[in-house]
Amino acid sequence: MMGSAGTASSYCNGANSGSGGNGGGAILVNATIYASINGSLIVDGVASASSSCSGGLPSAGSGGSIYVVANTLGLSTGLLRSNGGDGSLNTYSGSGNNGA
Repeated sequence: MMGSAGTASSYCNGANSGSGGNGGGAILVNATIYASINGSLIVDGVASASSSCSGGLPSAGSGGSIYVVANTLGLSTGLLRSNGGDGSLNTYSGSGNNGA
């Protein structure tokens, strides 16, 4: 199953603050007898765009999936990774009214 995309912020000073990050992909390793994974299988989600906003921020994409089917998984030195994307950096610096 592929990772889900992040959502765009619908409120950012009355405008869209940017799109969310894409979700990670999906990998299927189907070895009928034996598998040895010595490379990298990476299905990370994508970070969301930075924004300058006093309201909500877009969200990052989730990690995808890695599905390994094998009767035997042999000695492996590889990397299997599925991380979600980094969240938004909010660069907004508004001025307050000190509660008045």
